[in-house]
Amino acid sequence: MSGLASARLVVLLILVALTTGIAATVVSASTLPACRLADTLTARRSYADWNRTILDTTYRLTTGYHPGDLRSTANAGLNGGHTVRAFVVADLRAMVRAARAAGARLAVQSAFRSYSTQKSTFAYWSRVSGYSAALKSSARAGHSEHQLGTTVDFRSYGGSAPWYYSDWGNTKAGAWLKKNAWKYGFIMSYPKGKASVTCYAYEPWHYRYVGRPVAAKVRSSGLTLRQYLWLQQTAPTPTPTPTPTATPSDQPSGEPSSPPSSAPSSPPSSAPSSEPSSPPSEAPIAPASAALAAQPPSDPSSEPSEAPPSDAVASEAPPAP
Repeated sequence: MSGLASARLVVLLILVALTTGIAATVVSASTLPACRLADTLTARRSYADWNRTILDTTYRLTTGYHPGDLRSTANAGLNGGHTVRAFVVADLRAMVRAARAAGARLAVQSAFRSYSTQKSTFAYWSRVSGYSAALKSSARAGHSEHQLGTTVDFRSYGGSAPWYYSDWGNTKAGAWLKKNAWKYGFIMSYPKGKASVTCYAYEPWHYRYVGRPVAAKVRSSGLTLRQYLWLQQTAPTPTPTPTPTATPSDQPSGEPSSPPSSAPSSPPSSAPSSEPSSPPSEAPIAPASAALAAQPPSDPSSEPSEAPPSDAVASEAPPAP
């Protein structure tokens, strides 16, 4: 009996080791990486990946990433001198109108920034605050969500730059955005108390457009945008239910094929599975030029051989971090 018990114990230990090993592999595949300084090209970096691109202190875009469909924020009923990608305008306009109706009128502090503009912006804050402090509140060139053309730094209409407030999130405009922006596809990238997972300090004015469906999922998940995008990027692809093989049309005429013993399983549904309902903190840069840069390279997913043309920056306020 002792020999049998020992054998069972060995088998049990092996099973435990295999189980925990598999679990560890799954966890390590989806665990959010720690914030660290690096210059790794982000995996999802084409123009079509705008709402799933991960940008933080480690992952970056190419130097030549420059969307060719930029439009003035004036098209959304906001002050001009800033640009966002064309598909952002409709929801941005709807949000601006709703905020105004609620007495929380908005204005733009900063929107799209090219690689070269962000390089100048980070250099400015490094001179003003020191390199270490700048890393906490400003993105290095290539690491900024503003380069996507889908991110806006807001301020109160008629107000000063939002970082001059003790907490702009407590102003009427800031509080309205925190409560309602997700309904229009915008998510606050760097919420309060989450610097350890977003990699940047709290920025209640920095909102990234990810579209209404994704924004609703991020909100219901309770995760920060960086956490949500990382889980989506690293989640294993589900194995689809196999579709039964069709009966061949050239069956022998002598003897028909016999019908299957049971009804074939139905093909997998095309509808997505339901989900629960429920970064560098970039200080707002007082915008740059209204002029659009040259058209983007044909393949933004690879590093171009030449740097993009520099943007002219004309701003009375200090650049947003």
